[in-house]
Amino acid sequence: DAKADNDKDKKDEKPNAESEQVWRGRFAKLRANLDTETRRLDVMQRELNLAQIQSYSDPNQALREQFARTELTKRTAEIEQQKLVVDAAKKEVTNLEDEARLKGVPPAWTQP
Repeated sequence: DAKADNDKDKKDEKPNAESEQVWRGRFAKLRANLDTETRRLDVMQRELNLAQIQSYSDPNQALREQFARTELTKRTAEIEQQKLVVDAAKKEVTNLEDEARLKGVPPAWTQP
């Protein structure tokens, strides 16, 4: 039994190539998600900037937007929600980095 426990401890100490692929895959998935959400936020901010300077050919629509600013308010709220999504994606990556550090995963496996 002591020899079996010793062999098990050696396996736990040294991560194998298969676990390297698993860790790299987990990091790649989370980083891809973070990249996608960051790009989505960037696009939303650009659309808001365009909406702020956009003029309407219909004078009634222009007048309504001038006072209500419903479109700008809606887009601003969407951007705030997207910022929360980006922060959550960043937190997921950070949590996985912490988990990898605690489990003794080589730092090279956490890099893209």
